[in-house]
Amino acid sequence: RPPASMWARTQAAQVMQANKVNLMQIDMMQLSVLQTRMDNITMQSTLTMGFALAMFGGETLLPLVEDEGVVCIYKTWYHRMFAVVFFFTVVVTLSLSLLVV
Repeated sequence: RPPASMWARTQAAQVMQANKVNLMQIDMMQLSVLQTRMDNITMQSTLTMGFALAMFGGETLLPLVEDEGVVCIYKTWYHRMFAVVFFFTVVVTLSLSLLVV
């Protein structure tokens, strides 16, 4: 029969090995959660980018440059300021979305 100290060392080694396996499983679950979060953030960023690109579409830009339009950007200085803020917001949104994706 092996000595008690050898049996205790063997049991301690088995417990340490089981702990390492458990920690690895926990790390894998945490990694899975982080991957799911990253997928969600990427999806939201892609959708936001699509909405920002839609603002450069013809249906949105046409009223801004029509001479007879209510919000024509060439009428007054505050209409021009609105256009600058509008385009700056769209460009910043696109830039930040591209940074995330």
